[in-house]
Amino acid sequence: SETDELNQKIADRLGQSGVAFIGTTVLKGIKLLRMCPINPRTDEDDLDRTMAKLEELGETLTGPPLN
Repeated sequence: SETDELNQKIADRLGQSGVAFIGTTVLKGIKLLRMCPINPRTDEDDLDRTMAKLEELGETLTGPPLN
């Protein structure tokens, strides 16, 4: 599906960016992004940077949100 393809692209591009690595998983037939921040050195700033990059990638691939 388009959602599956989008989530895979986001995961791939995030890894390529060097900001963070996230995986994907399939739940009820839908590919989802899966973040697993278990490294003890991961801090709130790391998570904030990751979320900001995810938002940037989502907008790059789909356009800005319709608010």
